[in-house]
Amino acid sequence: MLDETSLLPFFFHDSIFTSRHLFKAYKATKRGDFVVAKAMAEAAIKLDPSYEAFNVLGICFGITDDFENAIACFEKSISIQPMQNEAAFNRAGAIVMQERGVSNLAGEGPVPAIAIGVLAWANDNLK
Repeated sequence: MLDETSLLPFFFHDSIFTSRHLFKAYKATKRGDFVVAKAMAEAAIKLDPSYEAFNVLGICFGITDDFENAIACFEKSISIQPMQNEAAFNRAGAIVMQERGVSNLAGEGPVPAIAIGVLAWANDNLK
């Protein structure tokens, strides 16, 4: 019988061990357990410092309004895989949220900030 973790190798390029940690991190964020999510993402990075792992850790930091660390993680993810758009979008949103003092914990983000962040990033980088 297949369970949700048995399909992970098809969705992630890195080892199944790292993927399970990332999967657990995603599930923990859905439950609102950001401490566990961050720990799982950090464990994934120790096993395989992939762009996905840094992106997930950045999301964990961003959800808890630690935008400085979130941006650093997104930048690391981008440096590993420059053509991966998700980390770039996440970075742009985190920058705008940090600049505007928007809080995920207060329910103010992230959708409008991400849209504004993408425009700001495009204006700065696509000249």
